[in-house]
Amino acid sequence: MSRGRRASARTAAASDGLPAPCGEAGAAGGSLSLEFALTVPLLFVLVMVVFNAAMLGRDALLVQSAAREGARAAAVTDERAAVTLAADRALGGRPASVAVVEDGDLVRVTVTMTSRVAGLGVELTASATARAEPVRER
Repeated sequence: MSRGRRASARTAAASDGLPAPCGEAGAAGGSLSLEFALTVPLLFVLVMVVFNAAMLGRDALLVQSAAREGARAAAVTDERAAVTLAADRALGGRPASVAVVEDGDLVRVTVTMTSRVAGLGVELTASATARAEPVRER
């Protein structure tokens, strides 16, 4: 059978609603389905990894910001409650521990928070140091 007759036979079979002969269009469609079935889960995992990395980065920035806010508050007051409140506000109410250490005229605030990323608890810690004001409120 010549090449032209095979093409016309294939076209006639497709227009009659009959399946394409085995080994021609059917094999290509099956490999595309397999490639799609293998690619979609990998893309989903990749998107989830990027999303969780972004959430971890956001939490790390929040902890650093809370440490800075706590250090600013500690520089102008001796009240630990004011320092903790400033750090809590920066964290948006997320639970964290706040430690304040005074060393001469420097005040160091360390904030530690556990971030939930992909069901795992990742501990994030940040510190900030500020020079205490000469006349601090009591």
